[in-house]
Amino acid sequence: MFAWFNDVLAGTSSFMPHGACYLWLPSILWLHIISDSVIALAYFSIPFALLYFVKKRNDLAYRWVFVLFGVFICLCGTTHLFSIWTIWHPDYWLDGLIKSATALVSIATALLIWPLMPKLLQLPSPQALQTSETYLRAIFNATPDAMLISDEHGTIIMANQQAEHLLRYPNNELLGLSIEDLIPERFRAGHPELRAQFAVALVARPMGVGLGVKALRKDGSEFDVEISLSPIKTERGLFFASALRDISERKKAEAKLRASEARFRRMADSSPIMIWITDAVGEPTFANQSWLDFTGLGSLQSALTYKDWLDTIHPDDRKNAFHDYYRNTGVREAITTEYRLRNANGGWSWILDKGMPLYDDSGKFTGYIGSAIDITERKQVQQILQDKEQMLSESQRIAHIGSWSMELATGRMSWSDEMYRICGVTPETFGHTVEAFLELVHPDDHDAMKRWISDCQTRKGPHELDFRIMLPNGAVCFVRGNGELQFDEAKRPLRVVGSAQDITERRKVEQVLNQIKAMVDTSLDGFWIVDAKGNLLQANEAYAKIIGYSAEELKKMHISQLEAKEGPEQVQAHVEKIIAQGYDLFETRHRHKDGHIIDIEISTAFLPEFQQFCVFCRDITERKRVELDIRISAIAFESQEAMVITDSESIILRINKAFTDSTGYTEEEAVGQKISLLKSGRHDAAFYQAMWDSLSDTGSWQGEIWDRRKNGEIYPKWLSITAVKQSDGLATHYVGTHTDITERKAAEEQIKQLAFYDPLTQLPNRRLLQERLKHGINVERRDGKQLALLMMDLDRFKAVNDSLGHLAGDELLQQVAARITNRLRNVDMVARLGGDEFVVLLEDIAHPKDAARVAREIINDLAKPFCLPQSDNVRIGASIGISLYPQHGDSPELLMDHADAALYQAKDAGRGCFAYFSEDLTLAARERIA
Repeated sequence: MFAWFNDVLAGTSSFMPHGACYLWLPSILWLHIISDSVIALAYFSIPFALLYFVKKRNDLAYRWVFVLFGVFICLCGTTHLFSIWTIWHPDYWLDGLIKSATALVSIATALLIWPLMPKLLQLPSPQALQTSETYLRAIFNATPDAMLISDEHGTIIMANQQAEHLLRYPNNELLGLSIEDLIPERFRAGHPELRAQFAVALVARPMGVGLGVKALRKDGSEFDVEISLSPIKTERGLFFASALRDISERKKAEAKLRASEARFRRMADSSPIMIWITDAVGEPTFANQSWLDFTGLGSLQSALTYKDWLDTIHPDDRKNAFHDYYRNTGVREAITTEYRLRNANGGWSWILDKGMPLYDDSGKFTGYIGSAIDITERKQVQQILQDKEQMLSESQRIAHIGSWSMELATGRMSWSDEMYRICGVTPETFGHTVEAFLELVHPDDHDAMKRWISDCQTRKGPHELDFRIMLPNGAVCFVRGNGELQFDEAKRPLRVVGSAQDITERRKVEQVLNQIKAMVDTSLDGFWIVDAKGNLLQANEAYAKIIGYSAEELKKMHISQLEAKEGPEQVQAHVEKIIAQGYDLFETRHRHKDGHIIDIEISTAFLPEFQQFCVFCRDITERKRVELDIRISAIAFESQEAMVITDSESIILRINKAFTDSTGYTEEEAVGQKISLLKSGRHDAAFYQAMWDSLSDTGSWQGEIWDRRKNGEIYPKWLSITAVKQSDGLATHYVGTHTDITERKAAEEQIKQLAFYDPLTQLPNRRLLQERLKHGINVERRDGKQLALLMMDLDRFKAVNDSLGHLAGDELLQQVAARITNRLRNVDMVARLGGDEFVVLLEDIAHPKDAARVAREIINDLAKPFCLPQSDNVRIGASIGISLYPQHGDSPELLMDHADAALYQAKDAGRGCFAYFSEDLTLAARERIA
């Protein structure tokens, strides 16, 4: 084959190219031809590949660059073809023109490419695009709302997991589905037109706010949704992002709220008590029918205004009628006022008004709800009773209660004026006997009344009976009677005394409550009636369904058996609180009959007339679950511990409230600053380097550190830092939490004080003395010096303690400690071992006589009189035993023992003196001092 190729090359000599020189060989000729041909073919294939790539990738930026580059490659290939052509055909002008065009395109390409290079370098890399897409998909799937991405034709191209759960379609079925398939049939016809209108105005807009927008699930069920639409304009066309939120539960809750409000208005209008509601500025928003009827404003055509309200109040009372209400709206307590109100007849009636402040979920004051009753008659009675006797005044003042007594010896009955009014008789017409009284009692109550009177006469303790009185006009008066036996000084029965209360109006109120009960029984909310001890007296079917017990079972239960959040003691405390304030609204948890826990909202009012509670219960389990999901993220950050987040450069990005409370820096002051603004200067560079090494190696660090607050205060804290790292191991953020341990450090210091110091004199105790003595021996042994230990005992201290008391003894010990301390050098130490025993440590003394000199000075100081609160001329003395290092011992134990022995020598010598452990040293020292 090589031979054949050589023959071909050799045969080219017959057609030598134009202008060929004698150096041209056939092999060189064919080498040029083949090389240029291959280069040209390769050049021409590149533009086709680029055009195919550009056509398939419509999302490419700077597509014209690829086209320009293709033209440049084509021209380069053409120049190589003409290089072959000009071998035989000398068309050098044409070849030059093509090369000139190629040069121009090359220059243009270079001039366009180089300015474009910075922009091309800013384009994200495939890895960055993949990471960004991963983040976006994670955010897309993590959003709590259902998200759909559709094209301009309404075809779904992307859906998150919440959309699958909400619409009950698997992801593969949602993709490619038309948006119209998710809309009920009756709404589909107009949807394309709405989509077209939305495409014209490319702005984000909400749908379904206050409207009944419906969506369709795969199973055909419809549900209410709130939709937010956002356009996404790209080079590939227009897309729409749709966020869907299921508001079915909210719709139901709103419907329940409206129904509850309607029930409240009906109940309020049927109540004989005047009920009103005002807003935050005092403008009336509701007044029940009783209020309107009482004031005569029931015929008012327009809405009740603040001016209408004010006109009904007496001019002298207008200034103060609501003064207490709006003086401090932050006090969450009921406010009671009395003022005069114009009645329907044009006269003035005294009103007892009680208002409770209202607050929204954020704690903002929104107004008052109140009730009012006519107390005109009570006011008049109070004025009259001021001139009566004390007993009659007290009994008449409290809800028209009359008093009575019956003498056992004579059977005569004595009544107060109120008793005559209740029974409808006068002192002149009443016979003042039991028989005369029985004639007034309703015939059906005669037997019960006889038994009650008998019980009052024969049995101790109070007795109560409800009965009826027949009034002269034929009306019936309901009365509650109380009676109790009284005894004389010899403990013999003397008389029966008691009271009687007209409860006719209360019975009427009970009838109204029974009517309200019938309304409550049909309520969707649970309802109880509970006595003051917490026993359930009544429960409606709605609560029975909520809790799982029957209404009959509930009547036998105590609220503590249902309560899952509070114990019996807490329940009782809560009951007492409600009794005190009259009303409460709170949330708690109840236990279902099958054991599971239910979140309950309680609204309760205490009725003092009946000593009972009216309680409304609402199951808020689902609402609490939704609220919990919403609050979890915020609660996680706003924890009790101070928390800060920084970037990799230690720039503060976010702080919580606890951080502000601890450091004093607000979020505006801290964010954007370096975390080093907290440095106290107590730690060196090695400390922080070790911290960063730990963060780099393990991803976390914790330990004790001293930082500086905004006010300059340096404080200790326990700091924990965790690095947030990405997939390549590089830290992107740091999360730090710290706890202020100032109190703990102070407690440790206090423990140290208690462990090493005497609490009375604040002098070192035996333990600290032992350590200091041991250290002093080591130092003196090393330096070849000596020290002295002076053990001291107070003379006549016991006599002071016994005669003046222990407080005087304590004061004396404190003054002794002060005198000894003032006599010593700063390097010396005085300790109290207990009782009246002290020890002085003298370090680095030159001669044993130094110890004797100090001992004598202390003895002289303590011989001076002491001034105590109990006496200003208290005299004591002191005896001192001295041991020396190294003469008398080389250990703390030996020195202490020898000093103690020397102390006994001093006491034996007559007190008020000192003694060395060695008798020779003692005599010598005394001679020198003398």
